[in-house]
Amino acid sequence: MPEDLSTIVLAAGLSRRMGPANKLLLPYGKSTVIGHVINELIESNIKNIIVVVGHEEDKVRSALKSFDLEYVYNKDYQSGMTSSIQAGIEASTNATGYLICLGDMPLLSSKEYQEILREINQSKGKCIIRPFRGALPGHPIYFSRHFRDEILGHQEKEGCRGVIKPNLEYLKKIEMKSAGILRDIDSQEDFNSLLKEFE
Repeated sequence: MPEDLSTIVLAAGLSRRMGPANKLLLPYGKSTVIGHVINELIESNIKNIIVVVGHEEDKVRSALKSFDLEYVYNKDYQSGMTSSIQAGIEASTNATGYLICLGDMPLLSSKEYQEILREINQSKGKCIIRPFRGALPGHPIYFSRHFRDEILGHQEKEGCRGVIKPNLEYLKKIEMKSAGILRDIDSQEDFNSLLKEFE
């Protein structure tokens, strides 16, 4: 695994579609949704993990207290996902690349992360690496440091599609067998479905 890779876990959002519950703090397996995600990342031998927090920061930190992690507080977390990506990248001063992970994708296993890490390790120069299942794009997404300024200046509120689209020549697609790369949690129905699959 590249030692200078920064893994940025987005855990600052409002979970609006879940109602009053913070989806990251819902029980999942022996932990919580966010705890399970972090555990799988660590099991894949990822070292440099930055958790971007915002909404219910103290509760998220408490759920992850058993892990040795770096935290970045995104004061603009209510403005959307892009601000959290930017906060994580700004904190990754010396990184040669950024693996952007969603905190609400617990079906992704350490084996899937390892597969993506192998592709990152083999990559050279300017590139974007993204897992796909057929024609469907998933997460996490890797950006080499060449995209740092472009991402930090990006105005789109909910992610970096506007960075990827004009740079398709640098996009490397990884075909994945697991649907875990596609399955995040937006609603109670999503969560119930994931629980059934986990069990």
